[in-house]
Amino acid sequence: MLDREGPVPIYKQVADLIRERIERGELKAGDPVPSEAKLEKDYEIARTTARRVARELREQGMAYTIQGEGTFVGKPGAPHTLTSGFHGEFRQT
Repeated sequence: MLDREGPVPIYKQVADLIRERIERGELKAGDPVPSEAKLEKDYEIARTTARRVARELREQGMAYTIQGEGTFVGKPGAPHTLTSGFHGEFRQT
């Protein structure tokens, strides 16, 4: 539960919740961090706040972002899990 009236900014509270999921092993290295849209919906926050969550996780060394793909748990350059797209499979016509 977020404390919307407290002294800790909302983005830090959400980042802490995700960090706790990483530390408990619910999110593993290479797993995607919830998207901005999912964070918006789940925590009822603005898109700019959701972006700050990803930035906070990157600054803490908990995640990295690949433009056009998303934000993933771990250090930059680590393998990541694809969650959408073709996954390398193409159908010939």
